[in-house]
Amino acid sequence: MSQAASARYPTTREKHRPIIVKFATHKMKSTVMKKKRDLKDTGYGLVEDLTTDIYKRLCDIKKLDSIERCWSIDGKIKYINKGERAINIIKDGRDVEKLMAGE
Repeated sequence: MSQAASARYPTTREKHRPIIVKFATHKMKSTVMKKKRDLKDTGYGLVEDLTTDIYKRLCDIKKLDSIERCWSIDGKIKYINKGERAINIIKDGRDVEKLMAGE
């Protein structure tokens, strides 16, 4: 695997320190991030570095009862409504407002 740089993130907690990885290519990052679901229930995980605004939107959407799953890929928020199979994409703040209003 090709990566540009990696570093341990300092922490004061007793838990394992996160590792920050900067990939050499976007394709490699996408390949690795698509595999993050395979780490479920292992105690390990991959987290995409999101802007504060996108992270807040993602958290708000995850709290909605009408949402089955919600995740981000390349800074884009995607979600599936309960009882549906279609993947929806948040394009802008108005989409979040509509979702929060129950439309």
